[in-house]
Amino acid sequence: MKGALRTAWLFQSVLNRGEDVVLKGDRWLFVGKTGPEPRIRPPKVLKPSHNQHFEGAVLGYLKPDKKGQLKLDLYADPFRAVRLTDSNPGEGFLNRIGIFHLKGTMKGTVLLAETFPVGSKFRFLFRYQPGLAQHQGVAQPIPPAKLVQALREYYSLVAEWERRIAEDDQLVKALEVYHRLEERLKDPDVFPIRLGFGSGRLAICLALLLPEEHPEGPEPITRKKAGSLEPRDGYPLGWAVGRLLSL
Repeated sequence: MKGALRTAWLFQSVLNRGEDVVLKGDRWLFVGKTGPEPRIRPPKVLKPSHNQHFEGAVLGYLKPDKKGQLKLDLYADPFRAVRLTDSNPGEGFLNRIGIFHLKGTMKGTVLLAETFPVGSKFRFLFRYQPGLAQHQGVAQPIPPAKLVQALREYYSLVAEWERRIAEDDQLVKALEVYHRLEERLKDPDVFPIRLGFGSGRLAICLALLLPEEHPEGPEPITRKKAGSLEPRDGYPLGWAVGRLLSL
């Protein structure tokens, strides 16, 4: 859940900055905009260290030390001010599901996965500690209302993008989910979220911000849909809607 929140905030942070993000040497830099929308331009070979430094640069916790060298200051990570509990146990069950992929790369793949009935509800206690971001505090601010807006904007774009793919390929089962999601989002206080499928393999691969020629740009390699043992169509995994309620 927290990773899904982080993905939306990363996306919104890049958009708000309005510049392309490029790795030069070992440093991620904002270099101005080369098109109508900012883009992430990752290296051909991605390393885990690239991901951590990317998040540090975008979220503002990649800072110069006393010698002027950029270092990750994990205390300044804005999500240090966010606390999120686990949900209460839900009524899930293990099920064997086949994995469908548009390019056929997952043909014959079967997973044992925990699944939940449609309409299942989960409750998470969300707590934001603004004091960590105030008065020159350590963390950057993440106001809850702005986080909800980031979630609504990012995951609405992802859902719309995937719905168009499903329409082009006539994926009837997938379209059922996107149409239902569209109906739920008529409520302005509701936000969509995709648990476990936020940005692809790495936060660098926020697919909506990748150049079109990037291998994961048109269709991220981690986007899969679940169905029967040998599905030709399938339901997109992980979609839910949420609402932030004050206690």
